[in-house]
Amino acid sequence: MDWLNQALFSKKNCNSNNYFSKNYIERDLQLKVRKYYEYLQFEDQECVNEGYKLIQQLPDSQRNETQSKLYQNLFLNKKFFSLNFSKEFLLSLSLKIQEDVIHPKQLLYQKDEYPQRLYFVLNGKIKIFSNTPNKSKSIQIRKIKKKGEITGEIDFFSNNQYKQSAKSMSVTNIAYFEKEDFLQELYKNPTDYIIENLITISNKTSFFIG
Repeated sequence: MDWLNQALFSKKNCNSNNYFSKNYIERDLQLKVRKYYEYLQFEDQECVNEGYKLIQQLPDSQRNETQSKLYQNLFLNKKFFSLNFSKEFLLSLSLKIQEDVIHPKQLLYQKDEYPQRLYFVLNGKIKIFSNTPNKSKSIQIRKIKKKGEITGEIDFFSNNQYKQSAKSMSVTNIAYFEKEDFLQELYKNPTDYIIENLITISNKTSFFIG
């Protein structure tokens, strides 16, 4: 139903913009209406976030079972994870995943920062962009990440600084795990993946993540 909510939100924005343009409504009022629609969408996403918080309050066994079912597919649907890690490791990592809801135009990470999290887009859109010296166009959008996609994966696994920045384009529901949690779970599974080969991961991500 997420795609339907997004479609309805886009339609409301389009209809209101057309209506205001035809009736010469000033831009400030148009902005207030658009912000109100964004607020309503954010409220819907907050319900999703509250659901995540409720799961965290379950007894350990029920929480782990629920969380693993919710998040394991994030890994299993990506060839990179399924080819390089065992199901046991991915199960343990899925228990470390957290969720959040971010506002439109909220910065997720910035160029030259070191990655501390790997992000999955559950709903909404994230734009990957670079700043430009061009005064008429201050940013250049490199890519738009949508539902089911990962962002910042190459820099995360290669431990390099981000080469670009990322910002939400709408109210966006994200899932993520911390690099510290990833490494801790990796060290707990020494036969799962050769730690010394972690540096070579950057050579594989461009082929396997997509």
